Amino acid sequence: MKKISIISHGLSNGGAERVSSLIANYLNRKDYEVQFIAVYSKEKEYKLDQDVHYEYINSKSNNIILRFIERIFKIRKIIKKYKPDTIISFIHNETILINKKNIIYSLRIDPAELDDKSVKMRKLKKFLRNYCYKKSKAIVFQTNEAKQYFNKKIQKKGYVVMNPVEINNMPKWEDYKHEKVIISACRLSTQKNLPLLIKSFSKISHIYSDYKLDIYGKGPEYDNLMKLIKELEMEDKITLRGYTKDIHQLMAKSSIFILSSDFEGLSNSMLEALVIGIPCICTDCPPGGAKMVIQNGQNGLLVPVNDINAMVKAMEELILNPNLSLKFNKNNKQLRNDLDVNKICSEWETIINN
Repeated sequence: MKKISIISHGLSNGGAERVSSLIANYLNRKDYEVQFIAVYSKEKEYKLDQDVHYEYINSKSNNIILRFIERIFKIRKIIKKYKPDTIISFIHNETILINKKNIIYSLRIDPAELDDKSVKMRKLKKFLRNYCYKKSKAIVFQTNEAKQYFNKKIQKKGYVVMNPVEINNMPKWEDYKHEKVIISACRLSTQKNLPLLIKSFSKISHIYSDYKLDIYGKGPEYDNLMKLIKELEMEDKITLRGYTKDIHQLMAKSSIFILSSDFEGLSNSMLEALVIGIPCICTDCPPGGAKMVIQNGQNGLLVPVNDINAMVKAMEELILNPNLSLKFNKNNKQLRNDLDVNKICSEWETIINN
């Protein structure tokens, strides 16, 4: 029986966490022996099968550098003890001391965007990432554009694999009975550019006053977003609703799903919205995740990054044209097969055994 170690951020609510947990459970059910190593968080929003071996890197230091070093050595110790045949890692920095010939890395963000303010820290992270990728067995990218960002040596090891969706757990959009609610679901961070969505909706609301905007998710920008909503006097129209487990059911009852990011790996909430069938408007942001699944005007609408006028126009187009929404819903049905968790995870299994 092959042994697989999966190194991830954890099992808390997040894109990488969701994908890593789905892959772990899929491989476990395919008779691999699976170990899951949670590095940053001990929260367990996503569930692992009972016989998946779970390890949490409990770093106790308050110093960021010491905490980083502690994680490196703890991961190395766990891996040496478990002796996996293959390692799938959703992080790279903390794997610097592991033998990389059996590591498959997974990149979940725009490779051009490193969020550190320090130029030296960005250069260091870029160096560590490229070093790890060059030494690895393979790298899984979410988009072709992300793969093409790297040099030819790294690209040769690269595979493009979409995010899996648990199709059987997804409701279907209520095409004739939905509420006049525009919905978004994401982390409340600067990357998601929610001010673009809020300002655009404010303009729409003055024309179509019966619509409301509900934004689901948690994050550091909550206070700034609340301040903006109050400045626009939109408290009765725009609500920050926090995290909910019922997001899919809420999508199915809403009119439009919107993702307004400045950059995005491949948004799970966008994929889930498309599969559910709700009409989607997304920014055509790097590294090209939205345009991989949305053909503008055929199964959704793409708008330029940070373009309020284009966002307002797209909202109005869907509000005024219900037949366009029905067209998008119909054209997205094939995605239910393309993104099915078993199909996508089988692609991961092929890479493991290649």
